[in-house]
Amino acid sequence: MDIEGYGEFGGISEEDDDIARFERQCAERARAEGALPEEGSEDEDEQIKRKRLVTGGQPQDINEWQEKCELLHDKLGRKEGELAQVKADLEMLRNDGLGPEDSQTALKQRLLDLTKKNRRLQVTVDGQRVRLQQLEIEVKKPKEDIKKQAEELIMQNAALLYGEAGNVEDWKKKYLTTSNQLQQVRHETQEMRALLQKQKKVLLKELGAEEAIQQALAVADDPMAVQWKGRATQIAQLQRQVKELKAGGGSTSQEVKETPSASAVKSKAVGQAADKRREEFERLQEEVERLRAEQAECKQKREALRSRSCLLETQLRDMKANVQFLLRKSDDDDALVAMLRKQLGREDNGADGGDELTFLRQQNGELQAQLERQAQIMLQLRQKALSASCENGSVPLGPKSVETSVTERQLLERVRFLEAENAKQAEQVHLLKARGAMGYTETYRQDTGDTPSDRGRHTRQGSKPFSESGSEA
Repeated sequence: MDIEGYGEFGGISEEDDDIARFERQCAERARAEGALPEEGSEDEDEQIKRKRLVTGGQPQDINEWQEKCELLHDKLGRKEGELAQVKADLEMLRNDGLGPEDSQTALKQRLLDLTKKNRRLQVTVDGQRVRLQQLEIEVKKPKEDIKKQAEELIMQNAALLYGEAGNVEDWKKKYLTTSNQLQQVRHETQEMRALLQKQKKVLLKELGAEEAIQQALAVADDPMAVQWKGRATQIAQLQRQVKELKAGGGSTSQEVKETPSASAVKSKAVGQAADKRREEFERLQEEVERLRAEQAECKQKREALRSRSCLLETQLRDMKANVQFLLRKSDDDDALVAMLRKQLGREDNGADGGDELTFLRQQNGELQAQLERQAQIMLQLRQKALSASCENGSVPLGPKSVETSVTERQLLERVRFLEAENAKQAEQVHLLKARGAMGYTETYRQDTGDTPSDRGRHTRQGSKPFSESGSEA
């Protein structure tokens, strides 16, 4: 808006100004109807929005629900007042009681004021946006530091874990060594089993039947047993019989003399058989001794393998217990990290209420529904009143707006458009202030000793030149 257009109305006093008189009349009419909002309504609305942004959830107890219901009652009253004011404005537009000059002058003056206010709000919004970005950057820094500290804590816990439970690499080497030893013992056991099967087959070929082998094994340690006789005993018996036959040969010398060739052949065959039997007996004795030694060695190896397997099982149980301890400690560390991460965020803990809380919730729902209906009615009325303003009011009128060529309809559309823009800017300013105050409180608790009230005073002093420059423009 150009400054030259404001010069024509700058010299009018407040007492004689038609615009001031018109505003006083509107205020008196609103007070008479009981629809004029109080002076602290804007502060209460800002308080509601700030509280909603700070808490970010539903009220926790009955007192908060009652307080919220009272605030909603107040807000509903203000909305009804605005609705009555909009209806009064519509009635004023329909009524042609005022002269054209008075209405044009009031609209022009109001147009200038709204333009200035719009410019000041725009400057305030830009400043608050920049400040909010700075506060967001400052808030992100402590979160990154806390994340780094959590990672360092995890690394320290891992280092302590390895230090308490021993070196994992040493345990792995011991486990591999034990596994190799166990494999070697298994191979030796398999070789012994194969050798035992071979010896059993040899005995089976020598003795001829499985029953003979079982009898021989049953009386192997009993020298006085007569159930089964080995080859050595049989050979000794045969030798004794041969000696007896040789000793009894004198009585039958005549028969022997008569057949010398037959007896010589028989004795030679018996001697050869005896030699073979003797050699075979000696060989069998050696083999039996060797088998006994191997059996004793196999028993010793079996006992050693049994003790070694018990030792390996004990070591394996210890290793399993250590692994379970490591896993349990890892789970505890994960739970600790999850708890730390949960403490870094915000948790909303809701409390269950009683019958009063249920009644208040129902009443709150009814009030919200009524508020939505009132808002829809007011929105419809505003849409009817501002249907033309949305199309034509967005076009700036320029310095020629003070001329007589501009109609009252154009001025009214421009005023309505600027009022809507001012309302949007004011709402953005309230939201930015609330977010800035919340981020400001967290930042100054961590960094400086300056209080939020001092910082708000500095911010207001810093933004004062912008408002003055906007008013001068």
